Amino acid sequence: METFLPAYMMALAEHLGDFADGMQLVNELLNASQGMMTNEDPSQTLKEVFDRAFYPALGLDYAAVQAPIQEFYENVYPNLKGGTEYRPAAKALVREANARGYRIAIATNPLFPKTATWQRLEWAGLRGDDPGVALVSTYENFHFAKPNPAYFAEVLAQMGWPEGPAAMVGNDAEDDIAAAKSLGLATFWINEKAFQAEVQNGEPPVNGSGKIGDVLQWIDQTGLPKMSMEPTGLTSSMAILKSTPAALGTMLREIPESIWQAGVSKEDLNLTEIVCHLRDTDKEIHLPRLIKMFGENEAIIEAVDTHPWAKERNYQQEDGPEALSQFIRKRIELIEMIAQARDEQWAMHARHTALGPTNALEMVGFMARHDQDHIRQIYEILRLPN
Repeated sequence: METFLPAYMMALAEHLGDFADGMQLVNELLNASQGMMTNEDPSQTLKEVFDRAFYPALGLDYAAVQAPIQEFYENVYPNLKGGTEYRPAAKALVREANARGYRIAIATNPLFPKTATWQRLEWAGLRGDDPGVALVSTYENFHFAKPNPAYFAEVLAQMGWPEGPAAMVGNDAEDDIAAAKSLGLATFWINEKAFQAEVQNGEPPVNGSGKIGDVLQWIDQTGLPKMSMEPTGLTSSMAILKSTPAALGTMLREIPESIWQAGVSKEDLNLTEIVCHLRDTDKEIHLPRLIKMFGENEAIIEAVDTHPWAKERNYQQEDGPEALSQFIRKRIELIEMIAQARDEQWAMHARHTALGPTNALEMVGFMARHDQDHIRQIYEILRLPN
């Protein structure tokens, strides 16, 4: 990236020289990229964040420059391949992982358009639609970027929150490894040193480092300890809560109207009913509970049975996309409340009428696990034959 990014920016600036000053374009490209890296709004894709910052700053009409930008990616961008290095071991790792039946996400920082990312994969001897590649993150389909833990949660959410073992393999100690660890993922740091694994408190090693060719050896030797995907603290819980509206915004974008009424079985909630349930749970349970728990010590939290809501409130007659928009707005409100909570508020105690003694941190963890369960439901529905 140290050589590729400058070459990329200068090539784009030169290609769009008839529309904007070259240095100004590079500066605004950097500013817009920084905006993507720091985005915390789950309702905005990174492309939307980029477009809102980049084009107005240069006084450019978005529609007027799309043709020359497309021409750049078709005819100029491929020439940047010469500044990259092909690594056979990386392709071999992906092929062997595929053969083992592993699901793979190409978790590259989603700061580029799909065409740019897929071309880079082709330079590496792979394809974005290769069998076994479950997901490729690009700025069109993601809302968070590294090193935000919500990025890794969004990857897993778009993959249906798999319940089996999972690991992040990456070369950047901060953006890949430290950020993934903060979510609770096992990690392998590619640093070209000999394979080694961390052992803490006598427990099986969950993190390794070494060359690309050492990854599968690490998995074999450690057994890739099962990662339950459950939140382990406030950082991981918040990442999950942010990722849910973001992932749903991508997963449910422009799906046929008939899919909104689909369910795994007649006994299960359909897609519209699940989204309505998420919306009303945030509105009528999660938000009021936190307001009460942050406002008084030893608060009494009433258990609520939400199972009758779907029929009582006739969810299946609601507009699915509108319900999703309402959920996203309510979830942003919830996230902002949690983010603004003070240390003394987290220290308050409460009692749940069904669960017993509890606190706000535990409640936020329950909220995150509730999200994961329903994301899994939605993912299974979307996998059904149309």
